[in-house]
Amino acid sequence: MNRPSDLSRRRFLQIGAVAGGGLTFGMSLPGCSRTGELPKERFVANAWVTIHPDNRVVFLIDKIEMGQGVITSMSMLLADELEVPWDRIETETAGESEAYRNLWGLQATGGSLTIRTYWQPLRQAAATVRAMLCQAAADHWGTETGGCLAEQGVVRHLDSGRSLTYGQLAGAAAQLTPPDGVAVKSPDQFRYIGKPMPLRERASKSDGSAEFGIDVQLPGLLTAVVVRCPVFGGKVASFDGEMALAVPGVLHVVQIPDGIGVVAESYWAARSGAGKLRVEWDN
Repeated sequence: MNRPSDLSRRRFLQIGAVAGGGLTFGMSLPGCSRTGELPKERFVANAWVTIHPDNRVVFLIDKIEMGQGVITSMSMLLADELEVPWDRIETETAGESEAYRNLWGLQATGGSLTIRTYWQPLRQAAATVRAMLCQAAADHWGTETGGCLAEQGVVRHLDSGRSLTYGQLAGAAAQLTPPDGVAVKSPDQFRYIGKPMPLRERASKSDGSAEFGIDVQLPGLLTAVVVRCPVFGGKVASFDGEMALAVPGVLHVVQIPDGIGVVAESYWAARSGAGKLRVEWDN
């Protein structure tokens, strides 16, 4: 399986096109003007980024937010390299895909490795998308890409002052082949990276609307809370689970090798039941 450090930019874009619904490749000849109306369709650039004709930029984040701030930090990488306004990015949780397999061939979050492993691949992917938008603009105007500048969601022609939004260019960019070797920004060009930014997930965490793994409810799903000895290596000498079983929603109280498990219909029921256990420890 590929890890981010081993995954080439082109391979990622190829995988991402499949995962995201497809990227239509076509041929673009520099200097050939497409003076007709630009196609109005979304640009599924890779497994992370989709640009819509209405200028919405949707960022599929394949890392799990567990309080470490990956929604904010990964959005900073994307916003900087893609050159989009901070408030233009809409974040969504990605589904399962081969493109997101990273740690040990798994689609996983852990080890404080998100920025370390995605620092280059995510920036490279975003910079490539930015280059494709510039190419689409240059093709439409019949000019060279060197005279086009992508900045804050708009591609400008430096000599004439003409400009097109990313949304206007999305359909045309979707027809291009991703270029090789696009340079990422140097630190002195960073707009967001390294700067204090507001947590994008702050509001949802504050009002309780943020959904974590512990919040997921599925038909027939049970939750277990394990009570372990407060002293390392201690074992259960005896226990009384009668009061725990009296808590509404608690279904089972079972002894396991390193503690007592309280199984219930919800986390809160399991947590409440665990608090009513009477355990004698052999430590």
